[in-house]
Amino acid sequence: MCKFLGKKYGVFVRGYGLYIPDSKRTNEKENIFSNAFILKNASFLITVSPRMQSELVQLNENVDVVNNLLWTTEDIYYRENKDYKLSFWKFLFIGSITEMKGITDLIEAVKILNDNEINFRLRIVGDGYLLNDLINKQIAGEIPENIEFAGSVSDKIRLEEEYHNADAFIFPSRTEGFPRVLYEAMLKDLPIFTTMAGGISGIMKPGYNCLELP
Repeated sequence: MCKFLGKKYGVFVRGYGLYIPDSKRTNEKENIFSNAFILKNASFLITVSPRMQSELVQLNENVDVVNNLLWTTEDIYYRENKDYKLSFWKFLFIGSITEMKGITDLIEAVKILNDNEINFRLRIVGDGYLLNDLINKQIAGEIPENIEFAGSVSDKIRLEEEYHNADAFIFPSRTEGFPRVLYEAMLKDLPIFTTMAGGISGIMKPGYNCLELP
C-alpha cells in the first residue's frame, strides 16, 4: 500500500519467509516473493537478532538490531537452590499455540517422557488456533493429563509467577526471529531447552546458556 501511494515505510522484522501455519498456507513461492518485495523496498529494517541482520542485509542494506525485551534488570530473579536432580520436574512453555512453535512436537515429546516414566508436569501458556482443539483432545484422552493448558497470560505479575514456579523452560519452535520469552527465561534464571531456528542461534549458545533441541 505504501508503494502504491508513493510513501516511505520501514519494517520491524521478527520473522520472515514461510511464516504461515501449515493449515493456512496457499502458495509458498508467492509468500517468499511477497516478503522479499516488502523488505527490499523498505527505507529501513529493524530486527531482533544479529543473525537475522546478516541475512536481511542481502535484501536491504539499512538494517539495525534492537533489544526485544520489555523487562529490565530490576526483574532479574536468582534461584537459591538449583537442584537439577529433581524427582519431579515442572516444565514451562510460553508462546503461540501453533504448529510453527513446535507444539505438536512438544506433545509427542511428553508422550515419550511418560513412556520412560519421567515424573513431570508441562505447563503451556499462550493462545493460538490449536488451543481449543488440543483441549478437546485432552478431554477425549488423546493428550496426556500431565500437560496443563493455562491459556493466555498478559498480566506481568502472573507471567512472572509462571517463570518463578517452573524448573526449566522448553521452546521447540520451528521458525523464529528472536523470541522475547527466551530473554525472559534467562532473566528468571531458568535452564532453557530450545531449537536453534531462525535468529535464536544469534544469542543462544548450546552448552553455555541453553541445551539445543534438534
